[in-house]
Amino acid sequence: MSEPSTPSLSSLPFFESIRDEFKAQSKRFPRLLNIPTWGYQGSGKTCSILTAIHFCDIAKHGVSLAVPNSSKKIRALEENNPAYKVLGLVPLAETTRTVLSEHNELFVSQCRWPPGTDAPSSYLLEARSVSGKLGYILLPDIMGGSYEKSDSVANNALEASDAVMLLVDPYRYQVQDHQGKNYRDHVVSMIHESVENDTPLCVMLTKYDACESGIVDDVHKQLAFYLDGQESDGDRFEYEIFRVSVISDTGAADSSQGQAKPLERLPPIAERSPDSLVRAWVWTLHQALTKSEDASDVRSLPQVDLGTVTNGVVPLEASAVPEFRLAREKRGAPGRVLCSIPVTGESRFVCVSDDLSRLIEVSVDRRTHEQVVESTVTINGMAPGEERVTAAAFGRNVFCGPQHTEILWLGSRFQGLSPVELPLKVSAWVPVSETILVGVASDGSLYSFGLNRDKWDVKDYAKGFVGESEHFACAMLVDQTGVLVHDGSSFVGIKVDAHGRLGHRFRVAKEMEMPDTYVELAVNGSGYVLVEQTNDRLYFGDEGAPFDLGKVHAEAPCTFALSETRPMLLWVDEEGMLRLGVVGGSGVKISPEWSSAELSGLPSGMCWDYDGEFAMVTFDNGQWAWGRHYGL
Repeated sequence: MSEPSTPSLSSLPFFESIRDEFKAQSKRFPRLLNIPTWGYQGSGKTCSILTAIHFCDIAKHGVSLAVPNSSKKIRALEENNPAYKVLGLVPLAETTRTVLSEHNELFVSQCRWPPGTDAPSSYLLEARSVSGKLGYILLPDIMGGSYEKSDSVANNALEASDAVMLLVDPYRYQVQDHQGKNYRDHVVSMIHESVENDTPLCVMLTKYDACESGIVDDVHKQLAFYLDGQESDGDRFEYEIFRVSVISDTGAADSSQGQAKPLERLPPIAERSPDSLVRAWVWTLHQALTKSEDASDVRSLPQVDLGTVTNGVVPLEASAVPEFRLAREKRGAPGRVLCSIPVTGESRFVCVSDDLSRLIEVSVDRRTHEQVVESTVTINGMAPGEERVTAAAFGRNVFCGPQHTEILWLGSRFQGLSPVELPLKVSAWVPVSETILVGVASDGSLYSFGLNRDKWDVKDYAKGFVGESEHFACAMLVDQTGVLVHDGSSFVGIKVDAHGRLGHRFRVAKEMEMPDTYVELAVNGSGYVLVEQTNDRLYFGDEGAPFDLGKVHAEAPCTFALSETRPMLLWVDEEGMLRLGVVGGSGVKISPEWSSAELSGLPSGMCWDYDGEFAMVTFDNGQWAWGRHYGL
């Protein structure tokens, strides 16, 4: 059995040899590694990531970590590894920049603890050596406590990992009650799962400086006992146990209570010395790179719970029948569903109460089909008007209001929305970041607006970008590099950078022939167009003559939902059936009546999740339902 020890930087040959290996690895084409961090809420996952980013140093340790700052390089990685394209790495990098910059401000600059993880998320980092980029590191920072619920997000990420970091709270591990027993069982289960998957395991005994030394010793001995006897395919299982702290490695606390009271404020960053934590990260990166020897090997990545975004044609098997099947239908709807939250691998939706006073976030578990109301926040000062309220989410923010408007309600999904006046009236709009909005005016001019405290400023504009029209529609490109604008006759696209500057415009090569008259127009980021005519007929397509889907129900408040990222839609036909349509190899495939969903009423709202996997339907009678497609 291994004797407990406190790893430190005293073993300089370790870093000297590993620097050479990292240097050699960077000469190969960068790859993408999946390294989940496992731990309950409060175990220090986010702080561990922030500490590793700040302290890992190429000169000292052979490797450094950074938040990606070039979407161009990520796209180059995707071009060289087509299997990566489904993972949504560009938006993930932007989310990483937004979230970690907020946490870093607290943790590094203000010396305050960041809040615990309250939702499943992933981060994307760059690993660099002295010779260049080693690769991108996918870090699923699983929701705190999700393992207590056997969360499917956690399971998917762990089964597909190149290495795993297991963050164990020694004090929690040794507590002799029911929760302590459950915690120990889950830790041991994680060890066994890593062995079964032949995944190198880094065990971090966290808060080393705040837990009594005797407790740390006992927990270290117990975990070493479990790990020393493990073999994977007849070979020694690769693992290490590290005693870590984000503050100091000077030793554990002596406390009659077993655990010292956490510091209210962190010491200045220059006074912290998290040497063991750095060593743990470097060891883990080395193991993951060694395991993933083939840069083109993407064995694990499709299993990571990042979902799939398909931009092109969706082929159908010869025997497959398109079907939309309701998984649940119940009373007590929180309101009318407005939009999805653009998070790959999850089904999250934004609803608005009937009186427009509250915004409600709802998630649906794709495995169990159970729904959870995640949050409810206030909408300040919104009143019903002639035009229906729409919404769009980006990152933590939600944009809400009619499409023809001079005022948008904006705010965090967790804090509430307030009205912010635009410099001019727009006829259609779409957010391209948490603080940048693109809108088209009635004369066809295109504007980008940037949020400046409590007002919108014009960042850039293109006069006469498209023709004048009564109907406009906007959508962000699936790769999130720009927007598409439809003026009722054709598409025009334009690139938009992170600062709201408008770049070069482009035409869509293939376009759908538009009907003469229509009452509603919708587009998505892949260039698909949906048109509802004045006679209630619905047309769908992306090029040439549109496909006639037949009549929609004339009395339905909401008649269709177009996927943001896939060539797919739902609509309510004139008999009140919910039909599925999807672009296949030979045109649009439609679910027959017998494989379509029969509704209990007429929808007030419908929306696909971001991946186009699940859809939510709400009704004026207080019912709500959700379901998914099959046969694609």
